[in-house]
Amino acid sequence: MARADRSLAATLGERFRHARSTAGIRQADVASRAGVSRAMVTRMELGRGGPIGLDSWAAVAAVLGVDIVGEFHEPAGSWRGQVELRCHRLVAGVARDGGWAGTTEIVRASPDRAPSSVETILVRTFRKEAAVVHAWHPVPNVGAALADLEARSEQLRQSFGSDWTVSALVLCPSTTAGRRRVTELEHRLANQLPATGGEWTAALRHKRSPMPAAGLLWTDRWAERFRPAARHPGWQRPA
Repeated sequence: MARADRSLAATLGERFRHARSTAGIRQADVASRAGVSRAMVTRMELGRGGPIGLDSWAAVAAVLGVDIVGEFHEPAGSWRGQVELRCHRLVAGVARDGGWAGTTEIVRASPDRAPSSVETILVRTFRKEAAVVHAWHPVPNVGAALADLEARSEQLRQSFGSDWTVSALVLCPSTTAGRRRVTELEHRLANQLPATGGEWTAALRHKRSPMPAAGLLWTDRWAERFRPAARHPGWQRPA
């Protein structure tokens, strides 16, 4: 993940400190919810968090409700992390129209899990629906990524109970490499992510549209808007 420079770390630290003070939350509580140390939160608030990775900044920002995506520039090494965060910001923002509450957080590594990653959990209480959202940028080892997605979905099912419906959504920015890779995996993804982008877009935007099965939804290459294709293998020939 990218790291913040000194001036940016100072700006974000001030925003974090203000948000935490306004919410009346202790540093220890922020650290516990974000999965980081209290000392790290202190360093961030003091503007000394420049060497800290973007995943940790994102975790604390999610706890405090602070949007950090627009703050990061795009030097070498930071682009991947920015696009991933934009995917999560996009889905959480759009989903509000459909009555969803979104929580974006860092999922920490464990012996039987993939490396730490960012994910969004969408919950629509009045329909008893929940979904786990992952962003693929670039498209990863699909076998491991799909297994991780299913594992997280199963955790949600156990957490919410048998009367809830749980699904999963993958967001994929439309880069040339991404389109090529998804097209190569068309048959496998069609079996395990069968819902169309249009079905997911409707569910995210409209309260009366039911949540579909697991699916893949394209964004533009900047992760600023959705580009639902009829079938997600999608754009074999870029426009």
